Amino acid sequence: MTVTRALEAAAAARTKTEVPLLFMTYLNPILAFGLERFCRAASDAGIDGLIVPDLPPSEAADLRRAADASQVDLVFFVAPTSSEAGIEAACRAATGFVYCIAVTGVTGARAHLDDAVVPLMASVRRHTTLPVVVGFGISRPEHLAALDGKADGVIVASALLDAIGKAPDDAATQVSRFLRELRPLPTR
Repeated sequence: MTVTRALEAAAAARTKTEVPLLFMTYLNPILAFGLERFCRAASDAGIDGLIVPDLPPSEAADLRRAADASQVDLVFFVAPTSSEAGIEAACRAATGFVYCIAVTGVTGARAHLDDAVVPLMASVRRHTTLPVVVGFGISRPEHLAALDGKADGVIVASALLDAIGKAPDDAATQVSRFLRELRPLPTR
């Protein structure tokens, strides 16, 4: 994958959906491409926001200026292990939403969410009016039920990719099936 290919893929996806699209990338590819150039190109491709896991809020001023100029949101992580000061800094620096990590450790589908995620969301809400979105480990209907009414949204990645991996030649069917199983539509 290259930055150019990611931009092309985003532009192609944007023609098929109105849902917000975000890039999650490390800072180095952005720096190599050029901050202003990257943010302009991302905006032109239909990207709504950036998640840069290795960029702490205290170091984000240059990217913030470039992103603001291109009307691209910056999203920051908070985790169950974040200090109150770290949560406050992330909330102050974020636009778009605040990304709450639901588990301690690396990403991937989990059987259970960390017990600290609900108190984490409460802490975030004390510092911002932005939407609170939860991700990392979200993979089961029980997770969505536990977050219902508490989170403004969820991010499902690893479990979705695992579902696609079961039949990569029919990814659309796998995605549809997985999402229906994750959150069944109410019956009439």
